[in-house]
Amino acid sequence: MGLDNLLNHVSTINKKYENIEAVTGEAFNIFKILRMETREVNTHSAFIAELLNPAGTHGQKDVFLKLFIRVFNIPGFRNMGTIATKVKVEDVFTNGRIDIVIKPKNTREIVIENKIYAGDMDEQLVRYKKCYPDCYLMYLTLNGKEPSAASTTDGDSGVVLIKDIDYSTKSYKEDVLKWLMQCRKEATAHPILRETLTQYINLIKHLTNQTMSDQAKEEIVLAILKHPDNIESAENIFNAWIDVKFKIIEMLKSRIVSDGYIRNSLGLLVEVDKRYDRLGPKSSSFWFHRPNWKYCISFYFGIDFDQFVVGISPLIANHPENLILEKSLNDNLSIIGRNTNYPGWTWVTDYDIWSATDWKNMIDVLPSEITKTLETIIKIIDVKGINLEL
Repeated sequence: MGLDNLLNHVSTINKKYENIEAVTGEAFNIFKILRMETREVNTHSAFIAELLNPAGTHGQKDVFLKLFIRVFNIPGFRNMGTIATKVKVEDVFTNGRIDIVIKPKNTREIVIENKIYAGDMDEQLVRYKKCYPDCYLMYLTLNGKEPSAASTTDGDSGVVLIKDIDYSTKSYKEDVLKWLMQCRKEATAHPILRETLTQYINLIKHLTNQTMSDQAKEEIVLAILKHPDNIESAENIFNAWIDVKFKIIEMLKSRIVSDGYIRNSLGLLVEVDKRYDRLGPKSSSFWFHRPNWKYCISFYFGIDFDQFVVGISPLIANHPENLILEKSLNDNLSIIGRNTNYPGWTWVTDYDIWSATDWKNMIDVLPSEITKTLETIIKIIDVKGINLEL
């Protein structure tokens, strides 16, 4: 009963603050409404680069750039002249494209590899360092994780980039949030800019699991500390949370696999990746296809639990590349987004509905949303006459 009482108490606290959010409008977020929250290029890189640009539409000249250099503690830039700095998103070079490049007039570049959920590509940071040998290279992720060995190792020479010498790791959870908070202070006299920054700050808090207000958190902590048994109950809840996620995904899988509508109305077979004991871990997936297709519509976990993508990939491993099909799919399915970080897929995009849905609502929301997504893709394939039998 101690565990039940604690859960009920925490639920009451959460509902109280959800009601406060509803009254104050704090729950309203334009990025989430438009399902733009996980788009690395069109949302995060574009927004950050615009703030960093002294010629940006924010009208604050190099104020935000100077704050960025100070908060991120970038060596060698403190006393530089920043007003003439150029900032570029998606900087294309011979061996790829870089998310953000900051080009001061009289000193080395700042190169940012911006990762929300996408995985690393082979020699990715190595290639950036070859393009800008003297740059300050930043690997920016939600929680400050390390890049993969494949990204930091030169396949030809075997040379490995060294952290804090060749590159640094930074996080949205701490570094970006701290910077944005300071930017918002500078924008106090500019209401539209200030509130836009607030919206983006709230989005980052959502993506990094920091949405709980300080007041709500304090009440929950006091509730836990009120009785010694509550501390043990809270620890048990914490330890069980991963298994709760697995259970929710397992219930989703059961709903989706048993859905006769998908088979009968859309004419699709459904399969689940048998290499994994359960869905949820990185690279686990389920997919849909018609009996004669050589390709399938696949739903795939790019990162454990957090990143979910939908795309069209070959049913058979090592299937020959089909550039004509790939172009046709990307031209016609671009209305629902695109992600370029999955080599071998003919078309793929982040499934933003996943990240926008709270875990408490997954079972009620996701099965119907997946069906809608399948209907949209199937309609485009059929109307445009796209041949997946090749």
